[in-house]
Amino acid sequence: MSQSRLLSFLFGLILAVFLAQAAWAQSGSAYETFVSRTGTDAGSCISTTTPCASINYALTQTTPGGQINVIDAGDYGPFVIAHSVSIVADGVGAASPCCAGAGGFSLGASGITGNALIIINAGPSDSVTLRGLTIHGPTVLTSVIGIAVISGGRVSIEKTKVVDTTGLGIAVYAASGGMTAIIDETSVTGSPGGLKIAAPGGSVNASISRSAFSANTGGGIRIDGTNGGTITASISDTVSSGNTGNGMVAISGPGNVAVNITRSVFASNSSSGVQSNSTSGGTSAVTLRASTVTNNAAGQVNFFGGGATLRTFGDNNIVGTSGTGFTGPVALQ
Repeated sequence: MSQSRLLSFLFGLILAVFLAQAAWAQSGSAYETFVSRTGTDAGSCISTTTPCASINYALTQTTPGGQINVIDAGDYGPFVIAHSVSIVADGVGAASPCCAGAGGFSLGASGITGNALIIINAGPSDSVTLRGLTIHGPTVLTSVIGIAVISGGRVSIEKTKVVDTTGLGIAVYAASGGMTAIIDETSVTGSPGGLKIAAPGGSVNASISRSAFSANTGGGIRIDGTNGGTITASISDTVSSGNTGNGMVAISGPGNVAVNITRSVFASNSSSGVQSNSTSGGTSAVTLRASTVTNNAAGQVNFFGGGATLRTFGDNNIVGTSGTGFTGPVALQ
Protein backbone atom coordinates (compact mmCIF):
# COMPACT_ATOMS: atom_id res chain seq x y z
CA MET A 1 0.00 0.00 0.00
CA SER A 2 1.37 3.41 -0.95
CA GLN A 3 1.95 6.07 1.67
CA SER A 4 -0.91 8.24 0.34
CA ARG A 5 -3.35 5.31 0.35
CA LEU A 6 -2.23 4.38 3.86
CA LEU A 7 -2.78 7.94 5.08
CA SER A 8 -6.23 8.01 3.46
CA PHE A 9 -7.12 4.70 5.08
CA LEU A 10 -5.98 5.90 8.52
CA PHE A 11 -7.83 9.19 8.15
CA GLY A 12 -11.00 7.36 7.16
CA LEU A 13 -10.64 4.99 10.10
CA ILE A 14 -10.15 7.86 12.55
CA LEU A 15 -13.15 9.68 11.09
CA ALA A 16 -15.32 6.58 11.33
CA VAL A 17 -14.35 6.05 14.98
CA PHE A 18 -15.03 9.72 15.76
CA LEU A 19 -18.45 9.62 14.12
CA ALA A 20 -19.30 6.35 15.86
CA GLN A 21 -18.33 7.81 19.23
CA ALA A 22 -20.37 10.92 18.58
CA ALA A 23 -23.41 8.87 17.61
CA TRP A 24 -22.86 6.60 20.60
CA ALA A 25 -22.84 9.58 22.99
CA GLN A 26 -25.89 11.16 21.34
CA SER A 27 -27.84 7.90 21.59
CA GLY A 28 -27.33 7.73 25.36
CA SER A 29 -25.02 4.74 25.27
CA ALA A 30 -22.10 5.84 27.41
CA TYR A 31 -20.50 3.19 29.60
CA GLU A 32 -19.66 5.77 32.27
CA THR A 33 -21.86 8.68 33.30
CA PHE A 34 -21.88 11.19 36.18
CA VAL A 35 -24.44 12.87 38.43
CA SER A 36 -24.05 15.92 40.65
CA ARG A 37 -26.31 18.13 42.76
CA THR A 38 -25.28 20.98 40.43
CA GLY A 39 -25.97 18.95 37.27
CA THR A 40 -28.72 19.21 34.66
CA ASP A 41 -30.91 16.47 33.25
CA ALA A 42 -29.87 17.12 29.68
CA GLY A 43 -27.27 15.75 27.34
CA SER A 44 -25.28 12.57 27.81
CA CYS A 45 -23.80 13.08 31.33
CA ILE A 46 -20.49 11.65 30.14
CA SER A 47 -18.06 13.89 32.03
CA THR A 48 -17.58 15.47 35.44
CA THR A 49 -18.08 18.89 33.86
CA THR A 50 -21.45 18.00 32.30
CA PRO A 51 -23.15 15.76 34.88
CA CYS A 52 -26.81 14.89 35.18
CA ALA A 53 -28.95 15.99 38.12
CA SER A 54 -30.82 12.72 38.77
CA ILE A 55 -29.91 9.05 38.70
CA ASN A 56 -33.15 8.21 36.91
CA TYR A 57 -32.11 10.40 33.96
CA ALA A 58 -28.53 9.09 34.05
CA LEU A 59 -29.89 5.57 33.66
CA THR A 60 -31.34 6.58 30.29
CA GLN A 61 -27.88 7.71 29.19
CA THR A 62 -25.92 4.69 30.46
CA THR A 63 -25.51 1.60 28.36
CA PRO A 64 -26.33 -1.78 29.97
CA GLY A 65 -23.33 -2.93 31.98
CA GLY A 66 -22.08 0.59 32.54
CA GLN A 67 -21.51 2.68 35.65
CA ILE A 68 -23.06 5.84 37.08
CA ASN A 69 -20.70 7.81 39.33
CA VAL A 70 -22.08 10.13 42.01
CA ILE A 71 -19.77 13.14 42.30
CA ASP A 72 -21.03 14.78 45.50
CA ALA A 73 -23.62 14.52 48.26
CA GLY A 74 -27.16 15.43 47.28
CA ASP A 75 -30.75 14.38 46.63
CA TYR A 76 -30.80 12.44 43.36
CA GLY A 77 -34.45 11.44 43.30
CA PRO A 78 -36.02 7.98 43.26
CA PHE A 79 -35.15 5.70 40.35
CA VAL A 80 -35.99 2.44 38.59
CA ILE A 81 -33.27 0.11 37.28
CA ALA A 82 -34.22 -2.11 34.34
CA HIS A 83 -30.81 -3.29 33.05
CA SER A 84 -27.31 -4.18 34.22
CA VAL A 85 -25.61 -1.19 35.82
CA SER A 86 -23.44 -0.11 38.76
CA ILE A 87 -24.31 3.02 40.74
CA VAL A 88 -21.34 4.12 42.83
CA ALA A 89 -21.20 6.85 45.47
CA ASP A 90 -17.97 6.02 47.29
CA GLY A 91 -16.80 8.65 49.76
CA VAL A 92 -19.10 11.48 48.64
CA GLY A 93 -21.32 11.74 51.72
CA ALA A 94 -25.10 11.35 51.73
CA ALA A 95 -25.99 10.51 48.14
CA SER A 96 -29.70 9.82 48.53
CA PRO A 97 -32.63 8.88 46.28
CA CYS A 98 -35.01 10.81 48.52
CA CYS A 99 -37.03 12.89 48.22
CA ALA A 100 -37.16 14.59 44.83
CA GLY A 101 -40.21 13.68 42.77
CA ALA A 102 -43.30 12.08 44.25
CA GLY A 103 -41.62 10.09 47.01
CA GLY A 104 -40.99 6.93 45.06
CA PHE A 105 -42.34 4.79 42.26
CA SER A 106 -45.31 2.46 42.52
CA LEU A 107 -44.51 -1.23 42.77
CA GLY A 108 -47.75 -2.06 40.97
CA ALA A 109 -48.45 -5.79 40.83
CA SER A 110 -45.03 -6.85 42.09
CA GLY A 111 -46.45 -8.38 45.25
CA ILE A 112 -44.88 -5.82 47.59
CA THR A 113 -47.21 -3.23 49.05
CA GLY A 114 -46.50 0.47 48.62
CA ASN A 115 -43.93 2.53 46.75
CA ALA A 116 -40.16 2.37 46.74
CA LEU A 117 -37.37 4.91 46.39
CA ILE A 118 -35.23 2.45 44.43
CA ILE A 119 -36.75 -0.33 42.34
CA ILE A 120 -34.59 -2.98 40.69
CA ASN A 121 -36.61 -4.69 37.97
CA ALA A 122 -33.89 -6.05 35.72
CA GLY A 123 -33.66 -9.08 33.44
CA PRO A 124 -32.79 -12.63 34.54
CA SER A 125 -29.21 -12.34 33.29
CA ASP A 126 -28.62 -8.75 34.44
CA SER A 127 -26.19 -7.70 37.17
CA VAL A 128 -26.94 -4.65 39.30
CA THR A 129 -24.72 -3.06 41.96
CA LEU A 130 -25.57 -0.25 44.38
CA ARG A 131 -22.63 1.04 46.44
CA GLY A 132 -22.25 3.87 48.90
CA LEU A 133 -25.80 5.23 48.89
CA THR A 134 -27.61 6.75 51.88
CA ILE A 135 -31.38 6.38 51.81
CA HIS A 136 -33.63 8.45 54.06
CA GLY A 137 -37.34 7.71 53.98
CA PRO A 138 -39.91 10.45 53.31
CA THR A 139 -41.71 10.54 56.67
CA VAL A 140 -44.76 12.31 55.23
CA LEU A 141 -45.60 9.26 53.09
CA THR A 142 -46.54 5.76 54.24
CA SER A 143 -45.27 2.35 53.11
CA VAL A 144 -42.30 3.67 51.14
CA ILE A 145 -39.64 0.95 50.86
CA GLY A 146 -36.01 1.96 50.64
CA ILE A 147 -34.85 -0.62 48.07
CA ALA A 148 -37.23 -3.07 46.38
CA VAL A 149 -35.62 -5.83 44.33
CA ILE A 150 -38.24 -7.42 42.07
CA SER A 151 -36.07 -9.18 39.50
CA GLY A 152 -32.51 -9.55 38.27
CA GLY A 153 -29.85 -12.21 37.91
CA ARG A 154 -27.39 -10.84 40.49
CA VAL A 155 -28.07 -7.87 42.75
CA SER A 156 -25.39 -6.49 45.07
CA ILE A 157 -26.08 -3.82 47.71
CA GLU A 158 -22.83 -2.64 49.26
CA LYS A 159 -21.83 0.02 51.81
CA THR A 160 -25.35 1.41 51.80
CA LYS A 161 -27.35 2.96 54.66
CA VAL A 162 -31.14 2.86 54.87
CA VAL A 163 -32.62 5.08 57.59
CA ASP A 164 -36.20 5.77 58.74
CA THR A 165 -38.14 4.52 55.76
CA THR A 166 -41.90 4.11 56.24
CA GLY A 167 -41.89 0.68 54.58
CA LEU A 168 -39.34 -2.12 54.68
CA GLY A 169 -35.74 -1.01 54.50
CA ILE A 170 -34.77 -3.59 51.86
CA ALA A 171 -37.22 -6.01 50.21
CA VAL A 172 -35.98 -8.76 47.88
CA TYR A 173 -38.88 -10.36 46.01
CA ALA A 174 -37.84 -12.75 43.26
CA ALA A 175 -41.08 -13.23 41.34
CA SER A 176 -39.61 -15.74 38.89
CA GLY A 177 -36.35 -17.44 37.96
CA GLY A 178 -33.22 -17.57 40.07
CA MET A 179 -31.54 -14.60 41.75
CA THR A 180 -28.31 -14.09 43.65
CA ALA A 181 -28.66 -11.33 46.26
CA ILE A 182 -25.59 -9.93 48.04
CA ILE A 183 -25.93 -7.57 51.02
CA ASP A 184 -22.53 -6.41 52.28
CA GLU A 185 -21.50 -3.62 54.69
CA THR A 186 -25.07 -2.35 54.67
CA SER A 187 -27.32 -1.14 57.49
CA VAL A 188 -31.05 -0.59 58.00
CA THR A 189 -32.18 1.47 61.01
CA GLY A 190 -35.53 2.80 62.21
CA SER A 191 -37.70 1.18 59.53
CA PRO A 192 -40.78 -1.11 59.69
CA GLY A 193 -38.64 -4.16 59.07
CA GLY A 194 -34.97 -4.30 58.17
CA LEU A 195 -34.45 -6.90 55.42
CA LYS A 196 -37.01 -9.27 53.91
CA ILE A 197 -36.09 -11.90 51.33
CA ALA A 198 -38.88 -13.77 49.52
CA ALA A 199 -39.02 -15.82 46.33
CA PRO A 200 -42.58 -16.53 45.15
CA GLY A 201 -42.32 -18.55 41.94
CA GLY A 202 -38.53 -18.35 41.91
CA SER A 203 -35.43 -18.89 44.03
CA VAL A 204 -32.94 -16.70 45.87
CA ASN A 205 -29.39 -17.49 46.94
CA ALA A 206 -28.58 -14.72 49.42
CA SER A 207 -25.39 -13.63 51.15
CA ILE A 208 -25.63 -11.16 54.06
CA SER A 209 -22.29 -10.10 55.50
CA ARG A 210 -20.79 -7.36 57.69
CA SER A 211 -24.17 -5.67 57.97
CA ALA A 212 -26.43 -4.28 60.75
CA PHE A 213 -30.19 -4.20 61.26
CA SER A 214 -31.12 -2.22 64.37
CA ALA A 215 -34.08 -0.44 65.98
CA ASN A 216 -36.53 -1.50 63.28
CA THR A 217 -40.19 -1.84 64.28
CA GLY A 218 -40.88 -5.03 62.31
CA GLY A 219 -37.88 -7.24 63.04
CA GLY A 220 -34.34 -7.34 61.72
CA ILE A 221 -34.02 -10.10 59.10
CA ARG A 222 -36.86 -12.20 57.66
CA ILE A 223 -36.17 -15.08 55.27
CA ASP A 224 -39.70 -15.75 54.02
CA GLY A 225 -40.96 -18.76 52.05
CA THR A 226 -44.66 -18.25 52.80
CA ASN A 227 -45.36 -17.25 49.20
CA GLY A 228 -43.48 -20.21 47.72
CA GLY A 229 -40.10 -20.55 46.09
CA THR A 230 -36.79 -21.65 47.58
CA ILE A 231 -34.40 -19.48 49.58
CA THR A 232 -30.89 -20.29 50.73
CA ALA A 233 -29.15 -17.64 52.80
CA SER A 234 -25.82 -17.25 54.56
CA ILE A 235 -25.43 -14.63 57.29
CA SER A 236 -21.97 -13.76 58.59
CA ASP A 237 -20.40 -11.03 60.75
CA THR A 238 -23.77 -9.32 61.04
CA VAL A 239 -25.69 -7.67 63.92
CA SER A 240 -29.47 -7.62 64.39
CA SER A 241 -30.33 -5.84 67.63
CA GLY A 242 -32.96 -3.73 69.34
CA ASN A 243 -35.66 -4.58 66.84
CA THR A 244 -39.38 -4.84 67.63
CA GLY A 245 -39.79 -8.44 66.51
CA ASN A 246 -37.32 -11.22 65.79
CA GLY A 247 -33.64 -10.69 65.28
CA MET A 248 -33.77 -13.29 62.48
CA VAL A 249 -36.67 -15.50 61.47
CA ALA A 250 -36.58 -18.16 58.77
CA ILE A 251 -40.18 -19.05 57.95
CA SER A 252 -41.21 -21.62 55.35
CA GLY A 253 -44.47 -22.72 53.77
CA PRO A 254 -44.98 -23.70 51.10
CA GLY A 255 -41.48 -22.63 50.02
CA ASN A 256 -38.45 -24.17 51.71
CA VAL A 257 -35.80 -22.02 53.39
CA ALA A 258 -32.29 -22.75 54.70
CA VAL A 259 -30.14 -20.28 56.64
CA ASN A 260 -26.54 -20.69 57.78
CA ILE A 261 -25.38 -18.16 60.40
CA THR A 262 -21.75 -17.56 61.40
CA ARG A 263 -20.06 -15.00 63.70
CA SER A 264 -23.15 -12.85 64.15
CA VAL A 265 -24.99 -11.13 67.03
CA PHE A 266 -28.74 -11.17 67.77
CA ALA A 267 -29.40 -9.16 70.89
CA SER A 268 -32.13 -7.26 72.76
CA ASN A 269 -34.90 -7.92 70.25
CA SER A 270 -38.50 -7.93 71.52
CA SER A 271 -39.21 -11.43 70.20
CA SER A 272 -36.85 -14.35 69.48
CA GLY A 273 -33.18 -13.87 68.74
CA VAL A 274 -33.04 -16.60 66.06
CA GLN A 275 -36.16 -18.48 65.01
CA SER A 276 -36.82 -21.36 62.61
CA ASN A 277 -40.53 -21.62 61.77
CA SER A 278 -42.40 -24.13 59.57
CA THR A 279 -45.92 -23.70 60.94
CA SER A 280 -47.12 -22.70 57.45
CA GLY A 281 -45.66 -25.85 55.86
CA GLY A 282 -42.47 -26.65 54.01
CA THR A 283 -39.11 -26.95 55.73
CA SER A 284 -37.04 -24.36 57.56
CA ALA A 285 -33.46 -25.33 58.42
CA VAL A 286 -31.20 -23.00 60.43
CA THR A 287 -27.64 -23.59 61.60
CA LEU A 288 -25.90 -21.32 64.10
CA ARG A 289 -22.12 -21.18 64.63
CA ALA A 290 -19.73 -18.93 66.57
CA SER A 291 -22.47 -16.39 67.30
CA THR A 292 -23.94 -14.47 70.25
CA VAL A 293 -27.66 -14.59 70.98
CA THR A 294 -28.58 -12.73 74.14
CA ASN A 295 -31.28 -10.82 76.02
CA ASN A 296 -34.07 -11.36 73.49
CA ALA A 297 -37.47 -11.06 75.16
CA ALA A 298 -39.21 -14.18 73.74
CA GLY A 299 -36.31 -16.62 73.88
CA GLN A 300 -32.90 -16.82 72.33
CA VAL A 301 -33.16 -19.65 69.78
CA ASN A 302 -36.52 -21.22 68.93
CA PHE A 303 -38.11 -23.51 66.37
CA PHE A 304 -41.79 -24.05 65.62
CA GLY A 305 -43.45 -26.68 63.42
CA GLY A 306 -42.58 -30.21 62.41
CA GLY A 307 -40.51 -29.13 59.41
CA ALA A 308 -38.30 -26.72 61.36
CA THR A 309 -34.80 -27.43 62.61
CA LEU A 310 -32.32 -25.21 64.42
CA ARG A 311 -28.86 -26.59 65.05
CA THR A 312 -26.12 -25.07 67.15
CA PHE A 313 -22.57 -26.37 67.31
CA GLY A 314 -21.34 -25.76 70.84
CA ASP A 315 -19.36 -22.63 69.98
CA ASN A 316 -22.10 -20.02 70.49
CA ASN A 317 -22.68 -17.58 73.34
CA ILE A 318 -26.37 -17.98 74.19
CA VAL A 319 -27.61 -16.11 77.28
CA GLY A 320 -31.20 -15.75 78.50
CA THR A 321 -33.23 -12.60 79.04
CA SER A 322 -32.30 -12.36 82.70
CA GLY A 323 -28.64 -12.21 81.80
CA THR A 324 -27.82 -15.84 82.62
CA GLY A 325 -28.73 -19.27 81.38
CA PHE A 326 -30.23 -20.67 78.21
CA THR A 327 -33.83 -20.30 77.05
CA GLY A 328 -35.57 -21.94 74.12
CA PRO A 329 -37.01 -25.35 73.23
CA VAL A 330 -33.87 -26.76 71.59
CA ALA A 331 -30.99 -28.40 73.36
CA LEU A 332 -27.68 -26.59 73.41
CA GLN A 333 -25.15 -28.43 71.25
